[in-house]
Amino acid sequence: MPVACLALAALAAFGVEQATVCYKRLSPAARWGLAGTVIVLLAVDLRVPVFGAVAADTPNDAYAAIRGGGRLLELPVFRPDLHYGSVYLAYVRQSPRERPQGYSTIAPKRAVGLARELRPLSCGRGTIPADLGVRFVAVHRGLYAQSGFFGAGCPGRAEEMLRRTGWRLLARDGPIVTYSR
Repeated sequence: MPVACLALAALAAFGVEQATVCYKRLSPAARWGLAGTVIVLLAVDLRVPVFGAVAADTPNDAYAAIRGGGRLLELPVFRPDLHYGSVYLAYVRQSPRERPQGYSTIAPKRAVGLARELRPLSCGRGTIPADLGVRFVAVHRGLYAQSGFFGAGCPGRAEEMLRRTGWRLLARDGPIVTYSR
């Protein structure tokens, strides 16, 4: 977005230069008309907000229920370069622990391979590999719906798979549910 804004600014600069050349050729009445048009455009405020304020992080009871050591797997699983995975970073301060997946635009190929391997868990297929050392799982129902990558029944099937394979419910807070083993 910042590069696009710079490109638009450069385009606007060329436009102003051409307008200046043309403005000198206009009659006084046409100049007043052009000045009025510019004032109206400025009043409309043609700006591009690059950054906006977000709500402050509030404690989440589902994450607060996670106690003790152990890795945390968050579902649904996304490739590390997809922005949906950045949502999980909001909870790192509340539950600082290792996570086998993560969000990074420069993730190594192994991380992409792990995401592919773990992705079926998002819809309740397979089991969590024991060698990952995962002791906690957080299911983010909101991300299932928001991303559009998963069917409507996937969060329920993921939670059913967790219960079936011995995971116990820790807590629910809105769309987030945590489990432990």
